Amino acid sequence: MIQKITKTIVVGCNRFCPQTATVGWVDEHQQTDIHDFYTSDYIAVQQGDVITFGAAVSTQWWHLVAYNGEKEPYPKVTIHTGLSVVQRLDQTTSIMEYTVPIGVAYVRLICDAAYLHQYLVTINRPFRAEEYHAIMASSASEILTQSIPMTSECWTVVVNTRGRGTMRVGEQTVPFSPSTIVCVPPNVPFQKQSQEGFVDIQIQASSFSPAGRWHTGVLTVQDDDSQSVEALAQLMLRVFWQGDSDKTLLNQLYATLEQIVLYRVNEEASCNRQVKRMMDQMQSGFTNPDFSLEQIFMQEHYSQNHLRRLFKQEVGCSPLAYLLTLRVDYAKELMRQNQNREVTIAQIGLMSGFRDPCYFSRIFKKRTGFSPAQFMKK
Repeated sequence: MIQKITKTIVVGCNRFCPQTATVGWVDEHQQTDIHDFYTSDYIAVQQGDVITFGAAVSTQWWHLVAYNGEKEPYPKVTIHTGLSVVQRLDQTTSIMEYTVPIGVAYVRLICDAAYLHQYLVTINRPFRAEEYHAIMASSASEILTQSIPMTSECWTVVVNTRGRGTMRVGEQTVPFSPSTIVCVPPNVPFQKQSQEGFVDIQIQASSFSPAGRWHTGVLTVQDDDSQSVEALAQLMLRVFWQGDSDKTLLNQLYATLEQIVLYRVNEEASCNRQVKRMMDQMQSGFTNPDFSLEQIFMQEHYSQNHLRRLFKQEVGCSPLAYLLTLRVDYAKELMRQNQNREVTIAQIGLMSGFRDPCYFSRIFKKRTGFSPAQFMKK
């Protein structure tokens, strides 16, 4: 079920930086636009330096390009001299080393796009599989301001742990913040951007049960107050990168994550229905001076504090602020229609739901910057 778990960016060594990488495969004399690969910026080196890098795809026939001091590329034979496989990570990827020969001043590394965020680079600081896996499983992260466009044949559950921005998913633009969970269907491209930077954990799996039971497209939901989904994602990340990971445990953790996401979706839907009912009642009853929020609160099965907090979370203002907005906006419309001054300001206030003319004037000026009389003249 679980296919892969990655962080958007990892630290612990020098890293292959997606923000300075170039799309395409760099050959000796020209850059070929092959989108399955990325090429690093120029890395300054000197004779005798040992560059350790991975996860390098073992079947990839060309892993780096060497340059002289003028940044002119050397022949292929030069870059194969001193290049060796140090240790295999799995059937397709390895940790490799390159010992810089005489005359080489710069190198550019070539990375398979599938391993862009799992690719570590060090100079004169060798690492082995154990350290590589420990770095990948670490909770420490550096921020990234823009991710590369991604498409997976699996479901991708993106758990945002830091930063705010927007995520382009297919034709949709989804805002994200800490605790936002975005579930992307297979074969739907997605990309994230943020001015302040972000960190996330991405879980790829062959199936996603909430999709069949609740939602068929992109699913966005917020984590709970205990950050249950994030805690599970961090645990899954550590288990996945322990090397010989326990697939049964991973799938059990993923099943738990699915259930929490489904519960949160149902809970948010229930909250939305409650807020919608409250808004509908205010919209239909705000002109009645005897209408009160307590009438609404009594009909719901939650405390007033919970309902106020829920309403503000969904609408962006308190229930009282929303009710006053309805009344003031209606009063403004009555004033616009009252060009001949046939209706007094007190009567307009009463028709808008304000029984006390003084309270109406105070609220109206606070909301508009004008007294009712000034607004009528204006």
